[in-house]
This record gives sequence, C-alpha cells and structure tokens, in this order.
Amino acid sequence: MVLEAAGFRVVSADNGQEGFRKAKELLPDLVFFDVLRSDAGAWEVVARLQRDAATSKIPVIVISMSDGPEVGEGARSVGVCDYFKVPFDPDQLIRMVEKHIGQKV
Repeated sequence: MVLEAAGFRVVSADNGQEGFRKAKELLPDLVFFDVLRSDAGAWEVVARLQRDAATSKIPVIVISMSDGPEVGEGARSVGVCDYFKVPFDPDQLIRMVEKHIGQKV
C-alpha cells in the first residue's frame, strides 16, 4: 500500500461500524473512509466520528470512485476535511495526508 510504503502505519476495517470502533479505540491521526465500499449508512458513520467527543478532532478523508456533487455535498454535510477520487496519484495522496496531519515522513 502507498501509505505503508511511505512510512505510515495503516489499520483497516471491514465496515463502517468496525471503522468507528477502531477509530475510537486507537485515536488515529487520520481516518480514510471509502463511502462506496462501506456498508449502508456510510455518511452516518462519518457523522458519528465527527459528533463523538473522542473522535471529533480526527480528520476524515473520504475516498470515492466518483467526484460528483453527491460526494462533495455528502462530505461537507458531515464535516469531512477532504476527499479524493480513485484512481489517484500516489504522490498526491501522500501530500494530502501530510497536509492534514502536519508532518512529512
């Protein structure tokens, strides 16, 4: 994976509920959320991350196969800090991560 090769530790989840639980438990520097691969209620899980006191300060970046208005509107409605469309440029992904966590690897 691109992020691991760049020196980031990556933890994955099989669905939104598991992702929420892991985010609350691990308090990561950043959360990526694939709205198309996740279970129903994807935006609600992202909104829960933003509402929960333990996870509300964790930046969330949405991954999508579409960059249509529904993605942008959905992301903005729940306070997502950024989103990107797949396929993506690996260097662009690294820059986005560095932008949101404030560090260079």
